Amino acid sequence: MNIQEVFQIIAGIFVRGDQQWLDLKERKYGWQVILIHITIPFLFLSSYAAVFSTPVELKFNLAPTSWFFVMFISNLLAILSSAGMIAALAPRFNGERSYDNVVTLLSLSYIPVFVATILGAFHPVFRVFSIAGLVLMIFLFLKGVRLMIGVPVHKQMGFAFIALILLFAVRVILLSIATAFALAITGTLYEVIPQV
Repeated sequence: MNIQEVFQIIAGIFVRGDQQWLDLKERKYGWQVILIHITIPFLFLSSYAAVFSTPVELKFNLAPTSWFFVMFISNLLAILSSAGMIAALAPRFNGERSYDNVVTLLSLSYIPVFVATILGAFHPVFRVFSIAGLVLMIFLFLKGVRLMIGVPVHKQMGFAFIALILLFAVRVILLSIATAFALAITGTLYEVIPQV
């Protein structure tokens, strides 16, 4: 996969919609290809942007480098681990169990959130785009659930709701673990925990 193909895929999701999802399913990209060419570059940029856009009190006094690694690793692991759970959940909703398709779906659906995070780093006014990015992410995910995973229309909303709750719960848990780990390594854990 080259850079031109990546741009065509991303633009196709927004311009061609349903047809692009069907093309992606037909091409059968492995999850590693999507991870290397789409997920990691966008995640790298948005994690770097989060260093500048996250308020200081939410970073728990972590150094910028530590906060970057916390954001990058926790989000990457959240996408990969929740993709496995969502793929395992799909047959219960008459969908197909395909880890590759779920990673593709999550990675491409997450692009608006990544872009909103990057824009939010330029000026606090642009942080309003994070809401628009989240709404667009949910919209893309809903559209892709039917086309990439094959969940029937009458079960699509239930599956998407459970899958998104699962994704966000896993993300929060992994972010908490990564933050605690970074605080322990840097020695600032006792500054955050109130003394008894």
